[in-house]
Amino acid sequence: MDSGRARPSIAAVVQIRYNCRVYAVAGRSLYGGRTGRNMKDSNRTLLVLVDSRRKDAYPDVERGVLAALVHWGMPHQCHDLSKGQPGTEVLNACAAVILAQQNLGAALSDDTARAIAEAVANGVGYVGCDGNVGYMPPPLQQVAGVRVQDVQPVFGAQVVDTEHWVGQWQERGARYRFRRSLEMPHVVPEMPRVRVLLESSRHPAMWVTRYGQGRAVQWALPPGMWHREVFGHCEGLDDLLWRAIVWTAQKPFATLPLPPFSTARIENAIGAHDFVWVGAMHDHGFPPNVGIFPDDIDALSEIRGQSNFSDRAVHMMRRCVEAGWAEFSPHAATWNRAYLLYCRADGSEIPSGELSQRLSAVDKQFARYGIPWARTVNPHYHQLGYNALSFLKARGVEFTSSSQLPGETWEGEHKLWGCAPFGHPGFTISPLPDSADFYAVTSGRSHLYTTEQTGPNRYRVCDSAYALETDFMWGRTRWQGQCRIDDWDAMVDAAVRQIRLGLGSLFFACPATCEQTIAFVGLDDWGAFWDMVNQRTSRYERWPALYSDVAAYARAKHRTRLVDANFDGMSITCSLRGAPDVPLFLCVWDDVHGAWVTCRYEEIGPFARSKQITVPRF
Repeated sequence: MDSGRARPSIAAVVQIRYNCRVYAVAGRSLYGGRTGRNMKDSNRTLLVLVDSRRKDAYPDVERGVLAALVHWGMPHQCHDLSKGQPGTEVLNACAAVILAQQNLGAALSDDTARAIAEAVANGVGYVGCDGNVGYMPPPLQQVAGVRVQDVQPVFGAQVVDTEHWVGQWQERGARYRFRRSLEMPHVVPEMPRVRVLLESSRHPAMWVTRYGQGRAVQWALPPGMWHREVFGHCEGLDDLLWRAIVWTAQKPFATLPLPPFSTARIENAIGAHDFVWVGAMHDHGFPPNVGIFPDDIDALSEIRGQSNFSDRAVHMMRRCVEAGWAEFSPHAATWNRAYLLYCRADGSEIPSGELSQRLSAVDKQFARYGIPWARTVNPHYHQLGYNALSFLKARGVEFTSSSQLPGETWEGEHKLWGCAPFGHPGFTISPLPDSADFYAVTSGRSHLYTTEQTGPNRYRVCDSAYALETDFMWGRTRWQGQCRIDDWDAMVDAAVRQIRLGLGSLFFACPATCEQTIAFVGLDDWGAFWDMVNQRTSRYERWPALYSDVAAYARAKHRTRLVDANFDGMSITCSLRGAPDVPLFLCVWDDVHGAWVTCRYEEIGPFARSKQITVPRF
């Protein structure tokens, strides 16, 4: 599979149809599933078991499994054990049963445990996120295929199997460290029925198995691992959970995820190599959003004797926009912090009159270049002001590539403001507070070891660690003596990690860097770098798209829910609610060749309030 091949730009996701293309790899609150309908009418919906009586563990559910199910677009219904045990009919009429909460197994009656085991034996999927396997009723321990010896503290996890479909997107031997220890049971799997994919301290931490006609996945790590204070979502293990659910679920199984878009983000650009470097990114499927310093571009044009703005860099910008290779955003007037466009260097607001003058000057510059503003603003030092939002909207700008709140400075303290879906500032699809129609859309930026907590829901950026993690060239070239050599292997590793984090978490691929380091390397080496990146990420299907097109799709998906799915033996009927303003793509999964899973995409046009779509089976 040539996952890195260049596709046409999706152009607001309305001009390209990916219908029926098969890929071999590829009411409650916001966090709740559907309610009020008989479960037997939704036999391809997940049944999520929770227990609101357990106040110590119940909050983990919304931050952990439920928030993820919403983001991944998986239809689900919650059953709260505080209101009674689930009946046999409900258990047999779902795609898979998920034990979403620590110590939940102990709250299940023996009859319910036997009913779950019988349902799995008859083909219902089972995903055990309750790590306390030793306290589960014996029928569930039989489903999981293990016996328990004791409990041990663990400080991380290691991938030990990438041949199984569930673990295919991982790298064998990859290690993940937790911020603090977790308690995990020491289990002895029933071999060869059990296949361990993840270990902690050399003991099984997550494994897959079969039970009768059904498939089962069990985690020994507790749901608390999804806390950002411990490890969190979008730090490298999400794909093991969502692929586990897809693998276990009865097929066909429909989801509404973000498609595997690939884009890029470049900062501090003034036209190095006359922007020819954009071509290699486009050719390899990473059309970038480029944050430019227009005053510096103009100054360089005049130095070159091109005061009529007809120099090669400007020509290349225009060509890139016309061809859909890239989009350009005013990063700041110039590199100097005193010339930020959207707020002052200290984070304070710029008065409306001054904002109008500053941005009108940029309008004239972009008019001379012959290009529009990108619909996604790429602000210098991530700094915005609320006063600037209305001016940006007037210029067609609806998104920001930063989840840093308006008024915050890069060096200052930041607020974890509960952005959707996980409160993770590096993986965000969420409207800004007090600005419901202006979205922050971000991907590919780790939070775990790039920040330090300064208080409840407060943090500071660890500048050096953040740069190394979120800029694939930073500290890896000879620019300003940062490295003894241009370490291309390290650059590839860093870019691949950003891509893997984005696609594995069902966000989007978005490698990022700054132009000053691109300027320091040769164009031949630059092209070879992207060849290596594509080779290392060939396992992923990618849909190249401009950042703003990805953001527009992400906003539409955020406003839409797949609430029901029912299979009648011939076709699957899915019910959606929302009001997407661009076409969305329903992903329908099916089994092939035993343990393998494939998917195809079905386009859903824009709609208002609700829609049903019926998709024939393969």
